[in-house]
Amino acid sequence: GFAIAGAARVIIIARRQGALDEAVARLNAENAAAGRATEIWPYLLDIRNSAAAEQVFSDMRARLNEDRGNTKDAMDADILITSAASLTQGKMSVEFGADAYREAFDTNVVGNLNLVRAFLAPEIPSIPFTTFDGVMKDISSATAPKRQKTILDVSSSSAYLVFPGQGPYSSSKLAFTRIMQALQ
Repeated sequence: GFAIAGAARVIIIARRQGALDEAVARLNAENAAAGRATEIWPYLLDIRNSAAAEQVFSDMRARLNEDRGNTKDAMDADILITSAASLTQGKMSVEFGADAYREAFDTNVVGNLNLVRAFLAPEIPSIPFTTFDGVMKDISSATAPKRQKTILDVSSSSAYLVFPGQGPYSSSKLAFTRIMQALQ
């Protein structure tokens, strides 16, 4: 969809090399067949690793700006789509062990949050915030963002509906949705 809309580049992040290679090949073939010039940039990443997520975004930003010189209007990603998921199902909620819940939360909450944090890293100092008790974050010395960023979270109906046998998955998807609501 982004290529059809004329995006200059689409960056794909995946945990498995085979899935990443397949997606890139398919998108490159579709773009070539349609005469689109959209570049597809692949990055291999286990999103549960926060340092690796930061490194991917750092590398991507460097690559976006490598031919721009020292302009103050650095290029960055405009849109982040979070859709990674770990789906464990088939038992009652209490029959799943702690490891099943840890895996679901490590990917569906912590992993996706690692992506959001790395995506917003340049803007975080300037994002206003007031605590529940009225304490305001000091953003007076922060540089205001020069561009708007968008985060699209592809969640799941399991975050809102009860599906038997999806305790770890549905609770972790709801938790990340709630985190995104708090960020907004």
